[in-house]
Amino acid sequence: MIFYFTATGNCLAVARELDSDLHSIPQELKKEGPLVYEAETVGIVAPTYSGLMPRIVRRFLKRAEFRADYFYIVMTYGMNCSVAEREAVAYGEHVGVRVDFAATVKMVDNWLFIFDMNEQTAMDKQIPQQTAVLKERIARREKGFREPDAQQEAAFAAVSQRNCRWPEMTDGTQITVRADRCVGCGVCSRVCPVGNFYVGEDKKAHRDFETCEFCLACAHNCPSRAITLSVQDKNPEARFRNPDVKLADIVAANCVRGK
Repeated sequence: MIFYFTATGNCLAVARELDSDLHSIPQELKKEGPLVYEAETVGIVAPTYSGLMPRIVRRFLKRAEFRADYFYIVMTYGMNCSVAEREAVAYGEHVGVRVDFAATVKMVDNWLFIFDMNEQTAMDKQIPQQTAVLKERIARREKGFREPDAQQEAAFAAVSQRNCRWPEMTDGTQITVRADRCVGCGVCSRVCPVGNFYVGEDKKAHRDFETCEFCLACAHNCPSRAITLSVQDKNPEARFRNPDVKLADIVAANCVRGK
């Protein structure tokens, strides 16, 4: 059993390689009442944002109860995983979830503020090889996690300081909709895991700034390239979706507006 969170399909692609019993975290959080899960093995597959699990994943772990012999967390990242494994285990302990194993997979970094998707997709990050090794480690029920080195600790400290100094880097306030490009298709409202977007009477996309996860599912999946970043968008014409994942898959995983 795997619970996953995905914005561009990376985590869903990894989850599919590891198990067939898959459950979307945004969809699970829509349920009322206690969230109790029982299985021999339970995994979480999610991206790492600045070395931490996304807020939506942390909310899920805090709310859920897991009854499993073996519990693991896998996080995808693009350039530097920094302290992701250690922090995931620590957060699990904080909310009463025993994490037996944590690991990371290096994939396309889809953070548009810094990275050009054309450059990222041109890199060979040997994703199939990484996933195959990871699957073997989980099958062996390996335990533990990799401790970050000094360079990774420094990278985490620097990014954390930057995010505190410029909260717009992570709070979603810099996400904007270009009215001249928006065609009112509503894709953004269906891929947003917190129901942030809606199509107004003007047939244009609008959003609620209070709930953004800053996962960038809206920008990456917009067919009109109408969603961009106001501060800096490395390449506004280049977007990414994992080649093994369809838009319909992301909609099914993330749509919380009931449409």
